[in-house]
Amino acid sequence: MKIRLAYENFWFRNITFYLLLFSLFLYNEYADRTQDKTPEYILIELILILTAIYGAVMFSNVILVRKFLLEKKYFTFFKYFALFWVFYIIVQVQVTQNFGEYISLFNEILGTLFMLFVGTGIYFINLWVLQNVFRTHKKLLNSQAELTFLKQQLNPHFLLNAMNNLYGDALAEPQTVAEKILKLSGLLRYQIEATKKEYVCLTEEIDFVQKYIGYHQYKSHNLKVTEHSEGDFEDFFILPLVFMTLIENAIKFSSECEQPYVDIHWKFMEDHLIFTIENNCLAEGSFLESTGLGLENLRRRLIVSFVKHKITIDKNVIGVFKLELQLWKLNINV
Repeated sequence: MKIRLAYENFWFRNITFYLLLFSLFLYNEYADRTQDKTPEYILIELILILTAIYGAVMFSNVILVRKFLLEKKYFTFFKYFALFWVFYIIVQVQVTQNFGEYISLFNEILGTLFMLFVGTGIYFINLWVLQNVFRTHKKLLNSQAELTFLKQQLNPHFLLNAMNNLYGDALAEPQTVAEKILKLSGLLRYQIEATKKEYVCLTEEIDFVQKYIGYHQYKSHNLKVTEHSEGDFEDFFILPLVFMTLIENAIKFSSECEQPYVDIHWKFMEDHLIFTIENNCLAEGSFLESTGLGLENLRRRLIVSFVKHKITIDKNVIGVFKLELQLWKLNINV
């Protein structure tokens, strides 16, 4: 687990690989006894050369390949790619001439191409490894999530609370029981079926959220929920039950207030969704404890599912919790 997390870290991965290359080249330099160079000169020369080469390859991979080639901006990629490496060769020729190590332009170009080929190849291998790591972890998370949700639905306490609420309603408001049972069964059915899918349509998820909120309003009649939506969500797909943790927390902490409220806003902006949820909460003296695990698990689930996202929490107003979740549109065939 720790090794996987370390490998996923960009800086740890590159610093480790740099030190490995540095050790190999340093050993090769010291092993070559035909060169009349001092150890200090060899060390400084190797640091400068290797840093320049590694920096150029990293810039090419991270900026040019990832930002342009992988985003299918081919014309922009080839234009800047050619300009950057021509500039690099020119600088390299000038430096080697000043240090008296220039051989020929052909050798400089050949060496640069070889370095570029190896460096870019290693980068694509790294992407392949990361994708497989994320894909495996994603399957594990989905399996764990499905098992957790299924356990929740079969939890006797959950069902007992639901039955008790319906029993109380049957005595006080018997005319509403049939509709409440129907909505509760739809809520349970969606959770069970959604966990078996990789993606769901946003309209289905919004419908589930409304039913989920309605279920909690049955238990707390003074809970005020307002909901607004903008844009067309017909062709927008997301991970199933991605909003459930956020809404659960909002209702839970709002319920401690005398006049609990939850405000939800769905807004579609061209290629991404902006989901905003706001609720009141006690400024101090809360009996509830937030571990932050639900939000952290949500972040992790979005990351391993390759969902571009942004989570912003507004803590400027005391007694009010506001969270904004941005989800970019997925390019999938559903």
